[in-house]
Amino acid sequence: MSGDPAFETWVDAEYPVAATFGPTARRTFLKLMGASFALAGLTGCEKSPFVAALPYVEQPQGTEVGVPKYYATAVTLDGYAQPVIVTTYSGRPTKLDGNPDHPATQGRSDVFMQAAVLDLYDPDRAQAPNRRGEPVTWNDVQHHIGLLRQQWAQSQGEGLALLLGHSTSPTLIRQIEALVREFPKAQIYEHAAVGGGRWLDSTRAAYGQPLQLRPQFENCEVVVSLDDDFLGAGPDQVANARAWSAARHRTADKPGLALYMAEALPSTTGAMAEARVAVDASRTWLIAQGLANSYGVAGAAKPDLSAKEQRWLDRAVHACRSARGRALVTCSRFGDDATASWVARTNEVLGANALLGAAAPAPNVANAKRLSDLVSDIRGGAVETLVIIDANPAYTASAWLAFRDAIAKVKSSVHLGIHRDETGALCEWHLPLTHTLESWSDARSIDGTATIIQPTITPLYDVRTVHHVIALLLGDMDPLPEAPVRDTWRAALGDDFETKWTRCLHDGYVPEQRTAPPNIRAAATAIVPPLPDDGLDIVFRPDPTIWDGSFANNAWLQELPKPLTTLTWGNVISIGPALAMRKDLTNGDHVRIRVRDRSITGPVWVLPGQAPNTVALTLGYGRSKAGRVGDGLGYNAYEVQPIDQPWQTKGSLHKLGTRETLAVTQLHHRMEGLRLHP
Repeated sequence: MSGDPAFETWVDAEYPVAATFGPTARRTFLKLMGASFALAGLTGCEKSPFVAALPYVEQPQGTEVGVPKYYATAVTLDGYAQPVIVTTYSGRPTKLDGNPDHPATQGRSDVFMQAAVLDLYDPDRAQAPNRRGEPVTWNDVQHHIGLLRQQWAQSQGEGLALLLGHSTSPTLIRQIEALVREFPKAQIYEHAAVGGGRWLDSTRAAYGQPLQLRPQFENCEVVVSLDDDFLGAGPDQVANARAWSAARHRTADKPGLALYMAEALPSTTGAMAEARVAVDASRTWLIAQGLANSYGVAGAAKPDLSAKEQRWLDRAVHACRSARGRALVTCSRFGDDATASWVARTNEVLGANALLGAAAPAPNVANAKRLSDLVSDIRGGAVETLVIIDANPAYTASAWLAFRDAIAKVKSSVHLGIHRDETGALCEWHLPLTHTLESWSDARSIDGTATIIQPTITPLYDVRTVHHVIALLLGDMDPLPEAPVRDTWRAALGDDFETKWTRCLHDGYVPEQRTAPPNIRAAATAIVPPLPDDGLDIVFRPDPTIWDGSFANNAWLQELPKPLTTLTWGNVISIGPALAMRKDLTNGDHVRIRVRDRSITGPVWVLPGQAPNTVALTLGYGRSKAGRVGDGLGYNAYEVQPIDQPWQTKGSLHKLGTRETLAVTQLHHRMEGLRLHP
């Protein structure tokens, strides 16, 4: 397409700036434009094995050209199911929309759900198994696994380690537990770059047990949020947005929900606030303590707040008292334990525990250890075979763990993933997985509802489902694609299985009986405030369009403007106007961020409304094995993310004297010379 004179003439007319690019930049521009055209119905210009579609000689029976078919299934985000209705034409998925019958989302969708169909057609997906970068067959894989099973049988699995990405799949959990029963000395580890067990740490500190909190916004009149961007990107965004919308549109006798927001970074949620105050990340726990003090929570001393912080606190407290038991306080999953503890105790006094929607977290593999434990075991010589399932620790692990050095010490390593990413390139074997739209699988949504994932297209490449590969590890060398999933639900669905199975596939979810919510009480342990330290507050957040880096090779998401900044194609180091003035910085200036003995460099972005001593780094960029679209964009924030303080730490910022022009979709207030008044 980039060589078509008519197309290039159209581009010159539509995007005059493209005519000023050099030859290389112009070719890259024309290539990447294909990502936008894909959702508009045009065909991208990259050649791929599946692009050339041959016309039917004889039309398959039951197929009507131009007539869509619809399937209920799910895609996943951070291991959680996002229930969808897939529109297919001639056997090819073209559009995803929320499942209107699913209780979690009721037909709503987010950008990750919409973009998932493009990942299916990603030409940089792994297309066949390989060993040390050389192609092999699945027969070779089966032979190697057979040899490994003989070793594990003799040692009861000693030396075998499985590292899992976060998953809520009942079938995968069942298979892993079966593998551990067969080889009881095998060790299981879990690593999630953003969510997973990391999100449960704050509830464990606040309530003494891991909990999944699903705030019932539709039943609230006042919400006080301490740095909790619950309307921002994430697995619960759709459910929260639906509840928020219901709470904002009420009848005349019921006032709409009022939000009071204290946050370090401007957010989608903060933009909806009745009253908002910018608070540095390291001071959020003081706001929480002040709120607790206002309600007489035991041990909550009156903190030393600024005049602006105190005015905001007084308004929030007054609103909560006026709400007559329908007020709720929330805090960020990326915050510190002290904030979470004060919030839990305040909600108890407010009588708001029922509004938290607390539930036990989605079942997971029992006794799974953390990535840091795996690295220690490797260094101690306890791991001979490492199987990594849908995780990329070579990229997402903290640099202080030195995972890349550790994996080189493992005798045999196997990586299962949709891409041969940074971790796959380091492993001896890479086994390519199917996209969820090609898979038989299952997963739970953020509200705990299970969805059976069914394929909507035959796999485009020589790939296998994760359950097929785990079945190989269990000794089943030729499982049917759907057999592991059916085996899981045969016991759960009971009598008349086939009828219930068909109904679950049709509806897009499994109607399970809900368990009673757990009784929760704020933990009585002493609250330890964060240690004071000199330097700026450095906070880490997932990118709103690329997330943890999983979507880095999705050009449509790269082009999607990020909320509030409208930036595209990269990440920035976000600072507030006060810090920019102190350091003499403007948008695009390069700075160095130092955390302990490590540093990264990147362009700065001055964001109005950001707290004066807070610097924000976004995860998901700086990749080297994402693919042709995602490689080499931005900085890698994981390089300076401490193991013990993954979301908030201290550091410094230094101006470098160089700069770059950032990709922004529209400059603030710029109207191309047009006057909007007479």
